[in-house]
Amino acid sequence: MRMMRVGLDTPTAGQVPINCRPTSKLPATLVRLGTLLEATAVHPPRSPRNHLLALAEATGIPF
Repeated sequence: MRMMRVGLDTPTAGQVPINCRPTSKLPATLVRLGTLLEATAVHPPRSPRNHLLALAEATGIPF
């Protein structure tokens, strides 16, 4: 998951197409693909809606 084009790691080889398209051809991958690698990344008192709003604001995704 970290190797997909979501800005967490840079792959050194290979591809992971999303909707049959190479991720290098997708504009703003985080707008189309969400990731949650660890449940501890969620702030417990925050509602799911507020968590998504915080992620959207941090990554420049309009909401």
